[in-house]
Amino acid sequence: MARISVKICSGLNSYSNLDDAKLNVMKRKIGTQLEDEVYRDLKIAAAQERRPISEVIQVAVTDYLNQKKRKAGQQSGLKRFLASPAFNLAEGQFRETMEADYYDQ
Repeated sequence: MARISVKICSGLNSYSNLDDAKLNVMKRKIGTQLEDEVYRDLKIAAAQERRPISEVIQVAVTDYLNQKKRKAGQQSGLKRFLASPAFNLAEGQFRETMEADYYDQ
C-alpha cells in the first residue's frame, strides 16, 4: 500500500506548483461548441505549451472573469468628472451642453 503525505499550508497561493493546487479543487465537466478554426488554434496553443486544452481554457476564462470584475468596480471617467463638487451636473445636463451647436446661435 502506498502512503500519501499531505502538507497543509496556510494562506492563499502557498502551493509550490500548479499540480499541488489541482489536488484540492473541485472540477465540473462541461460541454460547449467552438468554431473549427478556434478549436484548431486552441489545440496548437495547448500542444506548444505542453498543457491540456482544459487548462488553457481554464486560464482564459479565469482571466476574462477577473478582468470583468475589475471593470465592474470602476466608474467611467465621465461619471467621476460629473460627480466632482465643482461641476455637480447630471449626465443629461452635461450631454445637452456638449451637443449644443454654439455656432448656430
